[in-house]
Amino acid sequence: HHYLDGRDFIIETDHCPLCDFHRKKSANGRIDRWSIKLSEFNIIAIKHKRGKCNCDADLLSRYPIDTNNVDTQTTTRTCLEQNVQFGGCCGAITRSMKQLVDNKLLTTPAAVTRTRNELPQASSATNDQGNLPPIAQIFPFEQHKIKAGQQHDAYIQQKIHKVSLEPNSDSLLKDGVLYKCLTRNGQDIQVPYVPAAMVHQLLYHAHDHPTAGHFGRDKTWNNLKNIWYWPKMYNSIQNYIKSCDQCARFNIRRSKQPGHLQPIKAPEGVMEMIGLDFCGPTQMTENGNRYIIVATDYLSKYVIAKATPDCIAKTAAQFLVHDVSYKFGIPNQILTDNGSHFVAEIFQHVAKLMGCNRILATPYHPQTNGQVERFNNEAKIVHITRTT
Repeated sequence: HHYLDGRDFIIETDHCPLCDFHRKKSANGRIDRWSIKLSEFNIIAIKHKRGKCNCDADLLSRYPIDTNNVDTQTTTRTCLEQNVQFGGCCGAITRSMKQLVDNKLLTTPAAVTRTRNELPQASSATNDQGNLPPIAQIFPFEQHKIKAGQQHDAYIQQKIHKVSLEPNSDSLLKDGVLYKCLTRNGQDIQVPYVPAAMVHQLLYHAHDHPTAGHFGRDKTWNNLKNIWYWPKMYNSIQNYIKSCDQCARFNIRRSKQPGHLQPIKAPEGVMEMIGLDFCGPTQMTENGNRYIIVATDYLSKYVIAKATPDCIAKTAAQFLVHDVSYKFGIPNQILTDNGSHFVAEIFQHVAKLMGCNRILATPYHPQTNGQVERFNNEAKIVHITRTT
């Protein structure tokens, strides 16, 4: 900062979009903050420089390696001849080194003719884990551990006793291990029951282990559902991932941020804005009614309610026309939830013909239509006290 402060300078970069960084207006808050931060410097211009000519900055940005102790060409030739595969982190790879490696790959017969069948195969562990699925071998649960854990689990012992009485149940006892018979993707599979004492350890290896990657709920569920089984398995995975401290601190929220709250303005006249909702189902009356459709005026708080046998779109449209509009006038705005009876085509068509502006409440947020919901709560209390 003290080298550039108060001086005029030019920025050269091989990233072409940065050339117009300080000229164009952006709606991105992060870019705006960068612009404000850079405004304290006297930047004359930002010029584009081709990548192959930007060697000085390119070299300084790479991870350094100790060239005194490494013979690059000898190491590369030895690795290619011996078909050594590297993993993990490596040092800087310059363009000259990449060209050398590409040339070696094209001229080395062993590298060209190497097929998948010649790759080293993982050793089999069927002797240690018996009849467990091969994918399950990535977890440290051998068959004898599963069997011992099932013997100390009260729930699994009850299932084993039930299987002995009902051989055609959804469970199977094989070699002393209880399996669950499931259908996944159209195929019948058998997965072992996981004792309750081993569920936490299994979830650790499926989520927190360095090879697991802290995947989310759905990926973890898909990785485990064809290998293991225990009661309420999906809920257990969901609760475990929600309680993960690492995921809560480092996972980036990639979904769209919720918008700003839009308060409902008070209408200027009576019956200009109403809220509609169905209440029920309740105990069927003598007339065959099980639901109550409610309309509440947002200015006078006047409530119109009617008992109905169902909660379909046709019933809602008839109530809006005959019980609301004919008696009190056509409302300008109608606030409803996202129920199928209010978003159906017949209700939308009737509201459009009447010139009503429909407003949909926020999904899974009944407080948006709180005045109608408040009356529904009172109606339910009255109904319960009169029928019990």
